[in-house]
Amino acid sequence: EVSLALYDASGRLVRALANGPLVAGEHTVRWDGRGAAGPVAAGLYFLRLRTTEREITIRFVVAR
Repeated sequence: EVSLALYDASGRLVRALANGPLVAGEHTVRWDGRGAAGPVAAGLYFLRLRTTEREITIRFVVAR
């Protein structure tokens, strides 16, 4: 089971990018700079990857 989601600086879910089972191995996910309601604003965001074995959070800045 894999969950990959984008959150804003307030912790609100902006967009789910992947959710469900994936086979073991390397995968690529492309993000088009959009949230559920359209293009995201400039600011701080967090990308959270959750698997059955670990959780990784990466922070990044969107500059427009």
